[in-house]
Amino acid sequence: MPVCTSCHQTKPDEAFFHKNKKWKTCQSCIEQRALKKQKTKRKRDDEVVEEEEPTRVSLRTVGLMELSNLVASEMRAILHNPQPIGPDGAPQCALNLRVALNLTSMINGSEHPKEVARWIVEEIERADEYNWTYNCMNTSMRHKDVAKFYYVCSQSVVAMKEYKEGSNRKRMERFPCQGKMQMKIDMPAAEAMLEIHHGMLHNRPVITSEISEECRKEIEENLHLNPIQLRQLLRAKNVMKNYTPKQIHTYWERIANLKCPELVPQYSVTPVVPVVPMLPTTVDGTYTMIPTIPYPPLPPSMPIPMVPNTPSTSQKTEKISKVSSHTFNHDEFAEYAAKMEQFAKRIRNQLDRRNYHWLDTVKILTAGVIEMENDIEELERQRASERATKPWTIHYK
Repeated sequence: MPVCTSCHQTKPDEAFFHKNKKWKTCQSCIEQRALKKQKTKRKRDDEVVEEEEPTRVSLRTVGLMELSNLVASEMRAILHNPQPIGPDGAPQCALNLRVALNLTSMINGSEHPKEVARWIVEEIERADEYNWTYNCMNTSMRHKDVAKFYYVCSQSVVAMKEYKEGSNRKRMERFPCQGKMQMKIDMPAAEAMLEIHHGMLHNRPVITSEISEECRKEIEENLHLNPIQLRQLLRAKNVMKNYTPKQIHTYWERIANLKCPELVPQYSVTPVVPVVPMLPTTVDGTYTMIPTIPYPPLPPSMPIPMVPNTPSTSQKTEKISKVSSHTFNHDEFAEYAAKMEQFAKRIRNQLDRRNYHWLDTVKILTAGVIEMENDIEELERQRASERATKPWTIHYK
């Protein structure tokens, strides 16, 4: 008679059959072991729930094409609302987001989970302008079309790689942001579960390359496609290269505003920009001066139009004489100068984010500034050549 390997008791052959299969362990020991394992697992799950329950983030349910706007709105809420201060004195701007994605309208059943994961990541990158690096993937043993994907922020210290000795390659700026993202994609159910955690909203990676003329032409000819379909087309024609989704969509939005403005509200994403602090005021309500900020240069392909009907020299002289005949409040003038400096700072932030929505307004204002500078030069020439003792009312600096 066989001996059980667990209880070491001699039992008949019938005691070693479990689920129509003969084992070296008796049936009673197998059942007791399964019951013990089940109790241990339930206890461990209860402990995890008790620990994570207070910090569990609520679940959002959206479509795939709504994901970019959701991420952008969450980041704007973090940037514009007061955040708790950490031990190091810095604000704790953490992004925690749980999303259930509905993929019904985006898949036809022939896609691979890895392809859908790339769509999701690129839609997130289109909103937050960070780069997410693929880490690993776990495929379900039962269903080949169910898989989990893990990503990390490319600027996280976790993703840091060792460089070869003597390498002069430019190092990427790293942050202890703990940026990680995981998603579970279920193709038969046409849904995905997404979790994003970014411990700090640090500076974005610097992008120096511009999209090629061939890529621009393809975008202009396919304005009717949504962002995912457009990137698929560019990738199929081998013109996508290493361009970021934000670069592709920015150019698409600029052309669509001119040719098909009705398409822009469907897929546009409001850019996430840092909060520009308001000018500090003194006790008497006047503004304090801030450091002078140069006017941001516009791209070479977008020249600044000159003001039409440039006034003649006599008209300029008449304008300057009219200005000099009036008296102005110095504090009021300083307030407007401070507002111009603040506006220049906002424009610089928009330019750093590759946002050209204000381009037409900036062109008009810059043309006015150029005209004002010409008037100042004319005023200084007249003042240098004037022999009269009458002082000037306004002094330009």
